Amino acid sequence: CDMTNEASTLIHLDTTAPVARIDFPTEGQALGASFTVTGQATDEHLLRYELALGEGTPPSHFNPISSASTSASGVLGAVSLENLPTGEYTLRLIVEDQGGNSQQALRRFQHQPGALLQAAAVLPTLISPDGDGVLDTTVLSVKLATPATVSVAPLDGDGQPTRVLLEPSALPAVLSQLRLAGVG
Repeated sequence: CDMTNEASTLIHLDTTAPVARIDFPTEGQALGASFTVTGQATDEHLLRYELALGEGTPPSHFNPISSASTSASGVLGAVSLENLPTGEYTLRLIVEDQGGNSQQALRRFQHQPGALLQAAAVLPTLISPDGDGVLDTTVLSVKLATPATVSVAPLDGDGQPTRVLLEPSALPAVLSQLRLAGVG
């Protein structure tokens, strides 16, 4: 009795590293308040990603800020610098996939409370810059601690800029009122 068995199975070999990218803040940027971290944490077979914050360069320890088990492009998490000492900090984004691949992105920034932006307000807060004459403009009131170059771009729900409302412009260290028109 000569019996043979044969079986087959499909194996997916994943050798592609996930995408781990931090877009904001920029490398070495001085920040003085809470901010939203934007970037990309994606993979076809994503297991998880974690965004963490560490004090110093390199940090001896990282504290988790956010994590998820679904891919993200745009907002990755929010960072509150309230009650943290002034100094250099590092953001770490680790993205892991189900195949055991991982990718890391690091971004260093300076925590300088009140270093640049002293106050900012937008009125009206709702803007619909589509050229129909309704809510096409807003006024940005901004007070800087020192003269600086400023640009303004609204973000969509994914944290991505939709258009530039103010090209990079030099502003003085006083309260400035800027009329922003998003038409065109």
